[in-house]
Amino acid sequence: MNISFDSRDAVRGVLKLEIGKADYTEKLEKSLRSFRTNVNLPGFRKGMAPMGVLKKLYGKHLLIEEINKIANEMLTQYIDNNQELNILGHPILSRSIGLDEEFDLITAVELLFDVAFVPQVNIELSKEDVLPYYNILVDDTLVEEQIEMYRTSHGAYEDSLEKVTDNDIIKGVMTELNEDGHPKENGIVVEEAMLLTQYVKNPAELSKFIGAQKGDTIIFNPRNAYDGATSVDSEIASLLTKAKQEVAELKSDFSFEIKTISQHRKAELDQSLFDKVLGEGVATNEVEFRQKVKENLAKRFIPQSNMQFYKDLRPYLFQKVGDMPIADEIVKQLLQLKGASKEATEEDLAAGYALWAEEVRYDAIASYILEKNGLQVNDKDLSNIAYREVQFLFANYGIAIDKPELISHYVNEMLKNKDKVDQLYNAARDEKLATFAKEAITLEVKDVTIDEFADLSSSSKKVE
Repeated sequence: MNISFDSRDAVRGVLKLEIGKADYTEKLEKSLRSFRTNVNLPGFRKGMAPMGVLKKLYGKHLLIEEINKIANEMLTQYIDNNQELNILGHPILSRSIGLDEEFDLITAVELLFDVAFVPQVNIELSKEDVLPYYNILVDDTLVEEQIEMYRTSHGAYEDSLEKVTDNDIIKGVMTELNEDGHPKENGIVVEEAMLLTQYVKNPAELSKFIGAQKGDTIIFNPRNAYDGATSVDSEIASLLTKAKQEVAELKSDFSFEIKTISQHRKAELDQSLFDKVLGEGVATNEVEFRQKVKENLAKRFIPQSNMQFYKDLRPYLFQKVGDMPIADEIVKQLLQLKGASKEATEEDLAAGYALWAEEVRYDAIASYILEKNGLQVNDKDLSNIAYREVQFLFANYGIAIDKPELISHYVNEMLKNKDKVDQLYNAARDEKLATFAKEAITLEVKDVTIDEFADLSSSSKKVE
């Protein structure tokens, strides 16, 4: 058993594995004995088939399995012991010598694996490097808009004697009608029907309700009313308290006798709202509340400013590093092994490879800068990113969570998902790199309004 390495050029190399008969014989015999105890071979009792017959029928298959196990162990150990090779992804089998011979004649196997190297990088950041940093200004209009969002999200529906609007809850009696407009015999009757006007998609049907009062009876068609909804049958089933399959063919008109109208009232700007939004006692009057909202908005915009800085930093780093050759033919195979869709066209694969190759190059740049400066992403970084993400999601709904253990519950769920962990790692890496770069280079700070920032973020225009 031997393994050797041949570096073909700066971007690729070949790993050569030599596996002799002595390396696999004992393992193969053990595998055959284990296989014998479980195989059901016609003409023989279970576990009693002759070894010679098993070798003839299954020996080649079991041999290949054992050689693959040995090869994987050799590759893993070699790569772990030679980290300086900086291999990209996994070695790819390119040629095997010996496995195509008859089973009894095999004495040795030679396996050749192609490997790609991580692109070589040499970059230094200094104060001579200059990039813009956008500071988002929080004005009174933004504060007022945010407060209105809080008042709306923490408001409630209350019974009203006013006329129906497009954001009310109407309760009443629904009765299925026949073609003559009279109650249908044995038709559907819902004594306590509840309709939310904001979910009525058809303007013509909605207009029948708008302006109606308690005691009025409206004639409308549920199927027409929800036309345009994600699932019309689901909306009708919910309205009529029926199973979805029961209303699949329903096209009747209905009468709706309005019993109550509930209208949404925004929350008052009082201590109750202050505590719900900020936490108990954080603000005790409207002035303090507005100031805290303004401070929180400013903090919420910092990640957006940092993200824009990173978006500007990334192409700058590519430009500064210059050409970064990689072993395209090997990297393309690595991409295919990652699970490209069978339905993908050549154009899809080409586009996918271009993006993946860019990520390979960027990862090399980021890793080089972080390692050179003694920085690394750890479990605490992942947890912090996840923690902030959960806080941000709740804050968007106007919910302040003052119990860290509750946030930690959601964080722990995130960290159980491998794909999510990969996303968190990339976010943590980018944040760490951006934080380092902000200190290492010269920042050209520019104050912008939220509208100006949104414009430059979407169109990449620079605000002077």
